[in-house]
Amino acid sequence: MFEDLAVSMIMNSEPIFIHQDRSVEEVFRMVIDNKLNGIPVVDDNQHVVGVITQGDLLLKAINSPLFSLWRHGVYDSSEEMLKEYIKINSTKADEIMTKPPICIHEDEMVSRAAELMYKNKIKQLPVLRDSNLIGIISRFDIIKHIFIKK
Repeated sequence: MFEDLAVSMIMNSEPIFIHQDRSVEEVFRMVIDNKLNGIPVVDDNQHVVGVITQGDLLLKAINSPLFSLWRHGVYDSSEEMLKEYIKINSTKADEIMTKPPICIHEDEMVSRAAELMYKNKIKQLPVLRDSNLIGIISRFDIIKHIFIKK
């Protein structure tokens, strides 16, 4: 039987996050290296100011002239293509993040987290204590909680 617990009981308490002034290249590397669906973006005080998902990264790539023109051979030189690549990778996290972020407080129930994910079509939520990031809860965490008893 499903037991509705506080989010803090099943969240990942070692969240991976990135600072808002980091580059898209750094975001991409963190997402790929850690196999993340998305990553919270924080400010200097560890407050979550946004979230970057794989979808945000894909949208940035698709909307880039590098992506759309390269396949058609539009670039006159490899230097021109390199400039666009550098421009994309030097874009800062806060320029492509989704804001405001949808977060949940550590004391809220797992059922509320599931409801927020479902209604907003998202796969995870940053978990806050006061306004500071302390964890992440994902759909996988919820499914595991429901179907696999410890």
